[in-house]
Amino acid sequence: MLKTYLNNVKLCLKYPFLFKGTLKETWLDSIEDGWRRAFGNQLLYDLKEVINAQYKELKRNSVHVKKSDLFTIFDLRTYEGVLKFYALASKDVSEVLKKYSQLSKEYCHICGQPVKYKHKGFCNIMPIEYVCKDCFNDYLDEYKFSAIERRKLKTTCRAYKRKKKEAD
Repeated sequence: MLKTYLNNVKLCLKYPFLFKGTLKETWLDSIEDGWRRAFGNQLLYDLKEVINAQYKELKRNSVHVKKSDLFTIFDLRTYEGVLKFYALASKDVSEVLKKYSQLSKEYCHICGQPVKYKHKGFCNIMPIEYVCKDCFNDYLDEYKFSAIERRKLKTTCRAYKRKKKEAD
């Protein structure tokens, strides 16, 4: 607990926009582990660079503003398998957030490996997820899907892979 608290203090000093009202958790904790591994550090770096650039520009123009006024996160969620930011942000910061929302479709939210499958779960009961091959097979093993159910799931995922290749 103390180690987490101290890590959060360091993070919030380096990236003040991560502060969530308490140092028990930060906004970074709301991001899935795989995405944090895949692009978490780059996301924080890009946001800090854009915010600092805007802050310097405003200071140069004699506008008195706090850095915290340039970007405020209200919520971070996974919606339909994509990382969604709900924030008060400038146009430049919003572009960075959109970039990483789109990038979240390319990486497994569980382990951070490149995505192989997009699936809606079995019979559309489970939420949409973008997962790698290993995590998808672990998912099938964990829930003990029958051979017929496995074929059905893999068929829908193959259709997604074909669409993805055609789009590229």
